[in-house]
Amino acid sequence: MSAPAITVAKLRRLIEYSPTTGSFRWRVTRSSTASAGGDAGTEAKGGYLKIMLDGRQYSAARVAWAHSYGEWPTERVSFRDGNPKNRRLKNLRLGSMSQVVAHSRLRSDSTSGFKGVSREPTTGKWMAYVNKDKRRVYLGCFPTKRAAHAAYVTAARQIHGEFARSH
Repeated sequence: MSAPAITVAKLRRLIEYSPTTGSFRWRVTRSSTASAGGDAGTEAKGGYLKIMLDGRQYSAARVAWAHSYGEWPTERVSFRDGNPKNRRLKNLRLGSMSQVVAHSRLRSDSTSGFKGVSREPTTGKWMAYVNKDKRRVYLGCFPTKRAAHAAYVTAARQIHGEFARSH
């Protein structure tokens, strides 16, 4: 993670953050589109809120963390429920890149319809795998995609704990 260009003290002077609602408001007027009391940030692709501070764009989740704990996070900030619009403090947690990826949703281009499952081209069986630290851990081949997915779910819970996601 690159170092933030703005201090937490300055951040707190510029932005008000509500940990219970997850909302951000400007404390001071910054421009014609950022006035005191107004909502801070712009929603980006996927529902992620971005906040521009001193010419640099910040993730609202990282801003919330810094604002609440007094220091910029050293790891990724992720959403426990997977919803980037739920910016309440109790929904935020720190995790490694591997953990954040483990908690991602099933890809839209999945051919099996199950996370951690794909068809083995030579046998036609269903292969299960789980990813950990940019490496694929092979779990075996199974006669059905549901059986392969069950193996994935078990392994994902064991490897990723609270970050495991089965769908």
